[in-house]
Amino acid sequence: MPSSQSIYGIVVMFTLQRPITLETSAGLFSVGILAGVALLLSAVYQGSCCASAINSAKSKPEIFGLSIAPAAIVEGFGVFAFIFALVIGGNIPAQ
Repeated sequence: MPSSQSIYGIVVMFTLQRPITLETSAGLFSVGILAGVALLLSAVYQGSCCASAINSAKSKPEIFGLSIAPAAIVEGFGVFAFIFALVIGGNIPAQ
């Protein structure tokens, strides 16, 4: 699951590829950096949630479904960052 954030980042990168002017450069740079950091942190914490779920399922296999739920919540934050970057990046004019 944490690899989905890299796919989101690639889509944001291709969305932000356009001719850059002096007026749009700061906005494009900011959206790219902030979305990248948000997706990075989401992937790190989602990996931590998945590792915790695996460790807890070793002792009690019946709770695996419940213990994987926090990873889905963290994935939601990654999706929010992805959609936010697409909306904000789409509103920055190209030339």
